Amino acid sequence: YEENVIKFLNDNQETPIFVCTSDQDFKDRILKLNYKNIFFNNYEFPENWYARTYNWDDDKLFEFFKETIFEMYALSKCDKILRLCNWFSGFLFFSNSFNQTNISNKLRYTPPFK
Repeated sequence: YEENVIKFLNDNQETPIFVCTSDQDFKDRILKLNYKNIFFNNYEFPENWYARTYNWDDDKLFEFFKETIFEMYALSKCDKILRLCNWFSGFLFFSNSFNQTNISNKLRYTPPFK
């Protein structure tokens, strides 16, 4: 995805860019590009996303997922979204369902849905 990421970054240098990923290697590679308009959550996401198997109450689940909830909310506010994963991501579903922009979902995503 490197070519797509660099093109997106170059085309949007005047816009704040929020990078939403739990992949630390990807975060490190983005940081090395030295763009000044990039922001991302430094939270280290857990390896196991099957929290319900722990039988936690809602407060403990909220602590576990609060950073994920924040990132999903941030996506719902984005005018442009560079999609580097599949279309069945919970993050993308949330950002589509709770689109808080005046831009149609079809126009917010790069590459466009086909």
